Amino acid sequence: MKPLICTKVFTCRFTLILSFFIYSNVFGQKEQKAWELEFLPARNEIVSSNLLIIGDDRSGSTSTSRKLTLDEYKSILDAFQQKYGGTVAVRVIGNPINNQLEFIRFKPKPTYRIPDITPIATKHKLTLTGRAEALEAQRKLEKSKDLRNKENQTLLNNFLSQINSNIINYKPKGKDLTDIIDFFSHLSLLISEPQYKNKNVTIILLSDGIHDASKSKVSPINLTGRVSLHLIGWKDKTVFAGNPKLLYYESKDGLLESINEVL
Repeated sequence: MKPLICTKVFTCRFTLILSFFIYSNVFGQKEQKAWELEFLPARNEIVSSNLLIIGDDRSGSTSTSRKLTLDEYKSILDAFQQKYGGTVAVRVIGNPINNQLEFIRFKPKPTYRIPDITPIATKHKLTLTGRAEALEAQRKLEKSKDLRNKENQTLLNNFLSQINSNIINYKPKGKDLTDIIDFFSHLSLLISEPQYKNKNVTIILLSDGIHDASKSKVSPINLTGRVSLHLIGWKDKTVFAGNPKLLYYESKDGLLESINEVL
């Protein structure tokens, strides 16, 4: 029986030691996580679902109007991302080929804000060792931010390449016509997508708005919610229902000069 007693005693002691080890380890993890949570990428993501839409008329009826250049597109995108962030959708207005009927979109991946160590160290009463560990966590987050920024730059370059192909170097499908009805159909679907509900929607239209692709009359498009509409050259304002905020510009220069204020 003695061996059994010894075994039981050994087992009890081992269990107590193991329990203490597990408790200490879990407790240590909780203490560590209390400040580590401040540096988690998911906690520091800058997420936005705002929407910027640009409709760019490249049909013959607007040939006398100066068009946006690729650099000017980039300046508009930069201003929007710095102020709001979110998705940018661009489409040519005219008579595009079938694979250019949909809006092309740029949605950058969320970047990260970098927390300040000082208030975190004070909040969690970090020791010198804890501050050093927090500083290392901050550096890791900065590396993640740099990597994310590089990924977004690649996405932006691809988007600008599409703009160059679909917009800057636009060629009509057959006759050089302006199909406002088809453009409004795609625009209406875009702004109705659920991810943009109750979000800021900014629409820039560089077009005279004259539909000549058919004899059909253009039905008003319903622009409700937090929608601002920026018009350059548009003739008929009655096609915009829903009481959106309207801003008018004499040319693209007026838009570009005030882009940081009006977006």
